[in-house]
Amino acid sequence: MPDIGSVRVLSHVFDVEFVAQGAKHLAGTCDITDSALHVLDGLPEEAKKNTVIHELLHLMSDILDLGLKEVQINGLACGLKGLIEDNPQLMAWLQGLDNQ
Repeated sequence: MPDIGSVRVLSHVFDVEFVAQGAKHLAGTCDITDSALHVLDGLPEEAKKNTVIHELLHLMSDILDLGLKEVQINGLACGLKGLIEDNPQLMAWLQGLDNQ
């Protein structure tokens, strides 16, 4: 079970928890009111990563009142995961790690 702890999303802090059983047969859920993001622990590792990104995008959409639909979140999550995985130099630059 990964131990991410918490993540900051647009100045809000959310606990990331990997749970044994998901709600309503979902791979993940998030809730602004209880500041939590839940991911089903029994998923394969890549599915857990996809789900975390997916739920983080839901949180951003909710916080910014964007009203993104599920199909839009799915597409953005897929694209963002690919962008992160395919561009380690970009990620290092964005994090300020490229000068080391």
